[in-house]
Amino acid sequence: MSEPYLSGPEIQVLDNERHPDSFVGEGTHKAGALYDMIAPSAEANKAGEWNHYLIHINHKTNEGYVMMNGQEVTRFPVHGPEWDAMKAQSKFANWDAFGSSWNGKLGVQDHGDKVSYRNIKLRAL
Repeated sequence: MSEPYLSGPEIQVLDNERHPDSFVGEGTHKAGALYDMIAPSAEANKAGEWNHYLIHINHKTNEGYVMMNGQEVTRFPVHGPEWDAMKAQSKFANWDAFGSSWNGKLGVQDHGDKVSYRNIKLRAL
């Protein structure tokens, strides 16, 4: 795959108050969202401060969730019929490789805005 975003689902990291992408997609582009698929249940990020994200993906139990600053904001299946239905309703509907792998790499990105990451840790379940 030439670009990670073609196959790897994204958990959104942005400033909900100021970034234009936050105001589209019925909440599915806000911080903590499973991008373009599941909107977060709450806005728990604090722009301009260090935020703590816990992203949990477990293919054995078919569950994924995102915690921001200690609060669960997003929960989703990671494969199967529910995943397929979410994907079909998103911009990724015709992206064959999107979300199809049970392993891979972690990618972080920006779209020209200043963003900083620290203390990134990966743990096998």
